Amino acid sequence: PGYSDALYPEMVRIATEAGKRTVLDVRGKDLIGCIPHHPTLVKINVSEFSHTFDPDSQLPEDVKPDAIPTHLYDRMLELKGEHDIEVVLTNGSNPVLFVADGEVKSVAPEPVVPVNAIGSGDAVTAGVAAGLYRDLSLEDAVRLGMECARANVQQEKPGTLR
Repeated sequence: PGYSDALYPEMVRIATEAGKRTVLDVRGKDLIGCIPHHPTLVKINVSEFSHTFDPDSQLPEDVKPDAIPTHLYDRMLELKGEHDIEVVLTNGSNPVLFVADGEVKSVAPEPVVPVNAIGSGDAVTAGVAAGLYRDLSLEDAVRLGMECARANVQQEKPGTLR
């Protein structure tokens, strides 16, 4: 609050024009405004994605994949196909969704007894970004992100990966 609605889109535009990769963990009008500037990666959760692209759906933060409306899967495909944006959606303990080879794919997390889940979404984002930086496939980058989240969730203090 208090910053211009053009802040994120302008930063993404400048970075893209400079040939830099951009990783977004934003939703709503911030995300919508960035799309025309082709961010490299959008990593948010299913609930944030649904509230951004279908405010009437009101999906919770941990929703079974078969309860996700088809048009949200279509929107993921559109962002990749029309804007060349990698889309990764986390979904609590449910599979992580992403677009590869023209379809929405998923990778299920390994079961873990959580100690503290705070920061796990950020850990996924960092792992996926690191994987893409290392030129891993998106699926392998997602798996790396999930490993980072798994390590994070097993620590009492968020963001401490051992």
